[in-house]
Amino acid sequence: MKRILTGKLLFVLAAALLLRLALLPLFWDQPLNIVDEQHYNRLALAILERGEFAHFPGKPTAIRPPLYPAFLAGVYKVFGAENYNAVRVIQIFISLLSGILVYSLAKKIFAREDVALLAGGIFLFYPSLVFFNYLILTETLFIFLFLLSLWCLVAAMGMVISEQ
Repeated sequence: MKRILTGKLLFVLAAALLLRLALLPLFWDQPLNIVDEQHYNRLALAILERGEFAHFPGKPTAIRPPLYPAFLAGVYKVFGAENYNAVRVIQIFISLLSGILVYSLAKKIFAREDVALLAGGIFLFYPSLVFFNYLILTETLFIFLFLLSLWCLVAAMGMVISEQ
């Protein structure tokens, strides 16, 4: 198995981590200002406290997808209810993992390290994707899950092709 974390990629990841950690104090202890954030938080608290996916006790809802509130409930269970700072830090590391997946996908598809580094770098330093790390919204987790799905698909296709 080839080594994924090359020196150049580690440098890009370290720079991306330093950027995110430098911005983190700006968002530390910030309240939830976006309505969607408030909804996800309320659903996470309902899962944590009552074990139900509902905005109000006994009234289940389908207005939001359940995975992100379940993720939040898990973070709250470990780090304390409504610990947005813990969610933000975890999302920083999830976004770094996403950057590794972008790099790996680009390397598998284009078979060039320079293209993979460029793709990973663009992903890791794209302003909107950086700022999503600090919001209690689905984007960071779902981008990671989408990229992981693509990576698994490309890996599976490579296995099928190499067997022929």
